[in-house]
Amino acid sequence: MGASERLVPIIAAAVVFSGTAMASPALAAAQPLAGCGATVPGGTLTDVAASSASNAWAVGYYPAVPTALPLTDDQTLIEHWNGRAWCKVASPDPGGATRENQLLAVAVTSPSNAWAVGYYINASNVLKTLTVHWNGYSWKQVASPDPAAPGMGNQLNDVAVTSATNAWAVGTYTNASHVGRSLVLHWNGTTWRVVPSPDHSTNTELLGVVAGSATNVWVTGDYDTSTFHAQTLISHWNGHAWTVTASPNPAGTSNANFLVNLAVPSSSAALAVGSFFNSTSSLTFSARGDGTRWRTVATPNPAGTSNANNNLQDVAATSAANAWTVGEYRQVYGPYQTLILHWTGTAWERVASPDVTGQHNILYAVAATSSSDAWAVGGLASTQTGLNLRTLILHWDGQTWTQTLSP
Repeated sequence: MGASERLVPIIAAAVVFSGTAMASPALAAAQPLAGCGATVPGGTLTDVAASSASNAWAVGYYPAVPTALPLTDDQTLIEHWNGRAWCKVASPDPGGATRENQLLAVAVTSPSNAWAVGYYINASNVLKTLTVHWNGYSWKQVASPDPAAPGMGNQLNDVAVTSATNAWAVGTYTNASHVGRSLVLHWNGTTWRVVPSPDHSTNTELLGVVAGSATNVWVTGDYDTSTFHAQTLISHWNGHAWTVTASPNPAGTSNANFLVNLAVPSSSAALAVGSFFNSTSSLTFSARGDGTRWRTVATPNPAGTSNANNNLQDVAATSAANAWTVGEYRQVYGPYQTLILHWTGTAWERVASPDVTGQHNILYAVAATSSSDAWAVGGLASTQTGLNLRTLILHWDGQTWTQTLSP
């Protein structure tokens, strides 16, 4: 799921886990990759997907002029892992070099079938949905619907794919009454079509999607109360209709609650993650679905619960006993630091993750193919200017998380 629609990374003190301080491994200085081109200045990776240990994709964006403010010229960024190195791959920018083009999510089933989605701004300064497909040779834009009212915005936040004839993309658009509506698109092998989706009378957005088949799809997002406090939204597609299921809101209706994505390794073992707000802080949040109902599951808040920020941005699972969620944390005015939790089947446990000292370290997404192969991606940003500095990719080998060089 993409950074633009995730919780804005929000700041913490020393990490405490199980009553003891957790050391943060230092990151080695990143160098250009031999044979794969130089580092992309200002790059940020918003999502990652893998179909095997030698086939993974990461997507995001980078500014055409990385030192200029405001940053309104983002270009799409796609990187591929071939089992040996991450390399930048050419990607479409339909908005051109002077307008925003962002990829927020990616999904892959094979070396010749992957989708990435997001948005771009056209010549009329209107946000349009963006879907691009990998056919084994190149990434090409594929036409996608824009149901918004004239002059209003459209955006895709996540994508899931199970085959060449079944893919789903979710996001939001704005209607003529200036109200945000949920957006679901389905790919049938030839065309993206709008599928009617769950909405509330107030602003509604979809942030995450996971698909087991054309008749088994889950989405997550949020909708506003009348006082504009976000409430969580989880819904299931059975091939004919959407069923909204009750989902937890630990902040109640007096503050905001977000579930940004979910993983469903089985019908009785689903996990959703996000954050909620109290009066002074954002706190991590996870819910577990057992096929009957969703219940809140305890999650660590390494920055504390007062004047602090703790966020979970994505989740991935290979089984009911092996899942990962990633994000970031900080106390006010401190640098963001990476946050990685592992699901054992009964609880979330924090796992040490590396950080670059003196910079913001943010993880936006995670993907896993086995208990010894997982990826987490995001970016590094300046603590002085807030400008993105470069991409960040971490790899899990079954023992530790370490930085992997990336463009």
